[in-house]
Amino acid sequence: MATTRQVSRFSLWTLTWSVAGFVLWTLLSRHTSLLSDLDQALRPPRLGDAALEVARAISVLTLPVVGVAVSLLLAQWAHLRRLRNLAFALVLAPTLAWSSAATLRLIIGRHRPEAWYDPSFTETRLSYPSSHVAVATAVALMLITLATVTRQDRTTMRRWRVLTAALITLVAVDRWLVGANWFSDVVASILLGVAAASGAAAVCGLVRQPSWYTTRAPLSLQAGQRCVVIYNPAKVSAESTFRRMVAHELTIRGWDDPLWATTTPDDP
Repeated sequence: MATTRQVSRFSLWTLTWSVAGFVLWTLLSRHTSLLSDLDQALRPPRLGDAALEVARAISVLTLPVVGVAVSLLLAQWAHLRRLRNLAFALVLAPTLAWSSAATLRLIIGRHRPEAWYDPSFTETRLSYPSSHVAVATAVALMLITLATVTRQDRTTMRRWRVLTAALITLVAVDRWLVGANWFSDVVASILLGVAAASGAAAVCGLVRQPSWYTTRAPLSLQAGQRCVVIYNPAKVSAESTFRRMVAHELTIRGWDDPLWATTTPDDP
């Protein structure tokens, strides 16, 4: 229980600063000229026909419904491996990001930049915040969470971080380049996506701490000893993931690496 509380504290901390940042950014956007001046100074260049078509294709491929669908597939994967909390969070995070972005757009009512071309359905209506960017950010962070929960090695974690950072950057820059969102819209949307992913992780009690976030792990009364883990391989759908998760929970409680033993039909 103590480990779960520590993890939840980190998720709540991330949720707090992202929500606070979004609220402050929104207040600056609506009640001062600071961000509007910044938006005017950072107007995107006018793209050529070929570049514009590529950018608009990316907008279609990164529609919020696509991000939600990907997250649902990952949730199904997690559910089949009995990672129920992770599965629920994978459904909750993009749903929160999409619904909150749609609601806030109606409340704030900020119009998109004036287009120099005939806008498609991905560049119409209101702009603050962007559902594209918010959902992409939430899904990207949940991919990091999935890798963390399943205890991937450091090399794999680095690759996931690079890929997810590239995904957020791609969607954010694309929305800015096609003139669908102001620069300040994009920043607010990233903060909203972080809040959605952190909120989902906090509700589900998931392990999300990065490598630099350290906590004092509770030591078992049997610290320094070794246990034997006996399991039925037919009941474990992802054996490597199962072993990594069990080994991690033992390690943070001061136990040595476990011994693994599997049951068989002859010796159950």
